[in-house]
Amino acid sequence: MRDAAVETRAFQRGVARDQAKSAETAMAAKGLLINDITPAERQRMRAQVKPVWDMFTKDVGADLVTEVTNQLAK
Repeated sequence: MRDAAVETRAFQRGVARDQAKSAETAMAAKGLLINDITPAERQRMRAQVKPVWDMFTKDVGADLVTEVTNQLAK
């Protein structure tokens, strides 16, 4: 069951990423302006919200926070 869940999760995330990219392309074709965030700006934003992550780490545990941040990094 666990193996099926892991396989399904990977498949679903791939589908979701493809759909998001397709939607972004379609909206850009209709004139939507997309702002890219530089790595430096992304890092600055992460530093600003670190106290919030620290607060939740106490409630949900460091293992879960590490897992979430690792997934976000992908």
